[in-house]
Amino acid sequence: GAEGAAARAAATLRQLVRNRLLRGELTDAVSDSEAFGCGARTLWFEVTVPVGAPRLLLIPMVEALAAKVVVRETDGIDSAAIIDAAKGATRPSVQTAGVNFAAVGGWMGAGAGLDEELRAMVDLNHVTSNDIYAILRFYGVEAARAAIVSEIRSVFQVYGIAVDPRHLSLIADYMTHEGGYKPLNRTGMEACGSPLLKMSFETTTHFMTQSAIMGDRDTLTSPSASIVVGKRVRCGTGAFELRAQLPPLERLVPLDAPEVLPTEVLPKGVLPTGVLPTRATAGGPQL
Repeated sequence: GAEGAAARAAATLRQLVRNRLLRGELTDAVSDSEAFGCGARTLWFEVTVPVGAPRLLLIPMVEALAAKVVVRETDGIDSAAIIDAAKGATRPSVQTAGVNFAAVGGWMGAGAGLDEELRAMVDLNHVTSNDIYAILRFYGVEAARAAIVSEIRSVFQVYGIAVDPRHLSLIADYMTHEGGYKPLNRTGMEACGSPLLKMSFETTTHFMTQSAIMGDRDTLTSPSASIVVGKRVRCGTGAFELRAQLPPLERLVPLDAPEVLPTEVLPKGVLPTGVLPTRATAGGPQL
């Protein structure tokens, strides 16, 4: 707690002063006392030395000590920095080196010893990280998928490149569709069952050699394998067969049949439903 941290700081400072005095051969001329005001978050430390003792510059000593004293720490967090509110944001953010989602939820909960004002400053609904695996373990695969899309989008936004969100979703879906998180590189492709798909990604010769040695077979069900052999991809409009029911042959009009004009009298320029205007030529009527 705060009392323990203050006590450790006072003890360290006393030891530093004693070491300086011992080097000046003043072994028995030191008396010290300390008082702590934990409620006001203050520390008072008093050292009494003889008049003839060497001069000590306490300010550099205190500054060096303060930089080493840990008042409060969270497992997994090495450091933290306050980032000013970005464009369009209403409040600043805290960027940490390290991730500990469980600790954030714990010390922001009721009974954690924080006042309501401090608790209201942190919005747990907007806590995020670029550690995809940490998000996967704490929040689940859907949150990991959303984080992948967000991180890829932020990389392209720096360069002013607009990417269709559907492309980013396709990448995130591939990386998380097994319920885990796998990389989108040649290492992640090793577990793919389609040799042609692996060859179309990277290191074609490597994957071709491995497939030949292992006697792998390709069922041509993946989009990349289908494209390699010129086969229709079985997704989108290619995922089903569409057949139109044609009328019987006796109802079809031959192409060389004479033009049939409507018998009813209609106003000029108006034709009945299903009849198109025609013009006569030497080769027969044309639309």
